[in-house]
Amino acid sequence: MFELNDALKTKAEKLLGIKGYVTNVPRDELSDQDVVDYYHDLWNVEKAFRMTKSDLQARPIFHYTEQAIRAHLVICFMGLMMSKYLEIKTGHSTRQIRDQLWKVHEAHLLDDRTGQTHVMQMDARELGNPELIDLLEPVCTH
Repeated sequence: MFELNDALKTKAEKLLGIKGYVTNVPRDELSDQDVVDYYHDLWNVEKAFRMTKSDLQARPIFHYTEQAIRAHLVICFMGLMMSKYLEIKTGHSTRQIRDQLWKVHEAHLLDDRTGQTHVMQMDARELGNPELIDLLEPVCTH
């Protein structure tokens, strides 16, 4: 027969602590188990932030107005969304895609005589990554 050692249980709880989850979402919309499951999925968000810092080379920028802060967050979030989309579509990591895209070059040449600017653009097909080329095709002129 087994007997529960309440003193040992109390001691263990004090050492381990008690974890609680608080949300403002009503229980009929999100069960207690769903709240815990979403909390356990936070590693995906943390991975995304690490990726923006390393692969996307995003760095903190200090803004002072609410509008500037919101704009900065939107730009960072859009970059993250686009990088994830490219990862899914190409099967390559954001770092690999970034390294390929950094090979794309464009030169703007000003003709002093006419004042006209000529744009010389590298052909994106030179990247050698067919999945990335297909995705870039609508936005690249050849």
